[in-house]
Amino acid sequence: MTAEETNGRWTNLAITLGTLLVVIFFWKSLQAFVTLIITLGILVFIHELGHFMAARLVKVRVEEFALGFGPKLFTVMRRGDTDFTIRALPLGGFVNMPGMMPDEADIPDGLASKPPAARALVFAAGPGMNLLLALVLLCLQGWAIGTPRSQEVYVGGITPSSVAQQMGLQEGDRILKVRGVTITGIPQLQDLLNNGPAEPTPVLVQRNGEQLTLVGTPRDMVSGSHHYRGLGIDTFEGTGPRVPFTVSVREGFADFVDSFRELGKIVRSGKLAQNVGGPVAMYQITTKTVKRPFLVHFLLMCQLSISLAVFNLIPIPVLDGGHLLLLAVEVVQRRRLTPNTVKVAQLIGLAIIGVIFVLIMYKDIALGGGPK
Repeated sequence: MTAEETNGRWTNLAITLGTLLVVIFFWKSLQAFVTLIITLGILVFIHELGHFMAARLVKVRVEEFALGFGPKLFTVMRRGDTDFTIRALPLGGFVNMPGMMPDEADIPDGLASKPPAARALVFAAGPGMNLLLALVLLCLQGWAIGTPRSQEVYVGGITPSSVAQQMGLQEGDRILKVRGVTITGIPQLQDLLNNGPAEPTPVLVQRNGEQLTLVGTPRDMVSGSHHYRGLGIDTFEGTGPRVPFTVSVREGFADFVDSFRELGKIVRSGKLAQNVGGPVAMYQITTKTVKRPFLVHFLLMCQLSISLAVFNLIPIPVLDGGHLLLLAVEVVQRRRLTPNTVKVAQLIGLAIIGVIFVLIMYKDIALGGGPK
């Protein structure tokens, strides 16, 4: 056995054991873990499907369409020249095409043999499909499921040792009134608590068909750089009524555009780091959404699909946006980049992605991160 084969076996063993440890760690919350894996699997499948369809369109041969990384578990099927496979680590995927390496420009049906426009289409198709998925889901949401604009506000989570815990609030409680004012939405609730006096505050809730009045004094709190007054609760709204198809499409498109406006506001505010999360943060969010109406997780999937597209369009080599950047340089200088130049760019890109991943994981684990 060669040294390369030995290293490959040890790598596959390490990845398999790592996956097993993750499953064991999350076993107690299997529902959330499975839901997250299915959600990410759908988003990754759609992303890679975009690359695959674009590659076939421009006559590039696809050798493997894989869901997951690491050792191959099994081949689902083989169609033409393509193996459709499942791999051990279910957090990603890839489409393997000849001509993806800098020194493979001479392969006739490889990616590198195609003109810049064709290669750009292949790289852009993945993020494009994620954006299209989010847009379609948002446009169908109000017609097929209902709207999130309900007047019903529920307690979704309670901060340990908070006012909410001390006064006896529980997950699933519907908040009916605060200081005698009927609650008709989350912004109104936040406004009442944030701008009201820091004094004992009666909160009327509905629990298991009964109405209870609980009393607590809102405290000054901090989330990231945001200062506010509250009880230490996470809230969500119930699902509103379904709307006609045309209304659903109009509102869905508006929500899609608003997602980018909100992203722009976050970037301009300099608070991007506080609103970025990795796998741990996504799992933490999923543990909450699985306990709530399906619409809540549905909207989370739309947000993740947009986030996946935006992340992949960042102009860092090895990401789709990085490939597009190198293609733009090639077009401007009217000649191909040398294999060494591309390799150096990709190594730099890998280093940048590695640093970003470590920082995000540190934020998620050590700082209890996740979007604020």
